[in-house]
Amino acid sequence: MAQSEDIILTGIRPTGPLHIGHMVGALIPNIEIQNAGGYKKMYAMIAD
Repeated sequence: MAQSEDIILTGIRPTGPLHIGHMVGALIPNIEIQNAGGYKKMYAMIAD
């Protein structure tokens, strides 16, 4: 039996110019998740 991998898939929608709401609501939390580790892969996408 194959071992499972911990994978994170996250994305944001481009709703206009970058502003403080994007920083607080999406970018900083994603950076914190990335830096915390504990998984093998992380995929980040921009969903348009």
